[in-house]
Amino acid sequence: MRLIDRFCARFPGFGIPHLIKFIVFGTGLVYIFVHIAHETGLLLWLIFSPADIMNGQVWRLFSFIFVPSQSNPVWFAISLYVAYMLGTNLERLWGTAKFNLFILSNILILAGAGMVVHFVDPSLSGATTFFVSGYFVQTFLIFAFITLAHDSTFNLYFVLPIRASLIGLIFGGALIYEMFFGPVFPLFFPLNFLPFVLLIPYLLFCGESLFRHVGSSRPRTNNATVINFHRAKSKIEREQRAKSYNRKCEVCGKTDTDYPNMEFRYCSRCNGYHCFCMDHINNHTHFQ
Repeated sequence: MRLIDRFCARFPGFGIPHLIKFIVFGTGLVYIFVHIAHETGLLLWLIFSPADIMNGQVWRLFSFIFVPSQSNPVWFAISLYVAYMLGTNLERLWGTAKFNLFILSNILILAGAGMVVHFVDPSLSGATTFFVSGYFVQTFLIFAFITLAHDSTFNLYFVLPIRASLIGLIFGGALIYEMFFGPVFPLFFPLNFLPFVLLIPYLLFCGESLFRHVGSSRPRTNNATVINFHRAKSKIEREQRAKSYNRKCEVCGKTDTDYPNMEFRYCSRCNGYHCFCMDHINNHTHFQ
């Protein structure tokens, strides 16, 4: 995590801004061509194929991200909308560089696992097309956001309020069903567990937050603690009035003078009273 954060701090311009928009738009466009215009030949140029990659078609290492994995238009629309909604918020939480690194690592690790299968047993390489899929990349993207902000609530299609944790249960249940009880289970076992290789980038980027939530319960606070926290916060604010800024993020150094439209908050879980910007209030190592 610290190496990743250092890289992102050193190269903040790395990656493509709003990358999830391009992924969602490209996947939707391919769906229209294949399922509405019946241009199924397009899929043959996009799907993951180890043999074709070995013959020089290296774009297939990345283009599989645009291949729709669902033919049902309702489920396809819901999955794309959820991926866009949570992906946009995840990029806002992490920043463009870290978000791009996460997506890129998911794509390369999943494609790399497919190539390993090809070298180990070439007879199974054709089956990797089903498992080296953008659907699994989007699913673990959803898991990443829910790990960092599981208490968030969204309006599905601007109408139906739904908690992020419930979205995770739905997509997690769908993934487990497909891996253990789906129609491909008896045909390709144990190859159908290939998508779980994406646990590697998930743990690299989200493991610290995941273990913090699992290993420790939410601390209980009494009224005295709350009062003392607000008193200390007020004291710090009074002391900072003499400075050129009022609030400064402990992680990135942003101040309310340099970023007047940015919201800053104090973290009550840190030992002491430390201020963070909205990009890092839910994504920082707590001071002990």
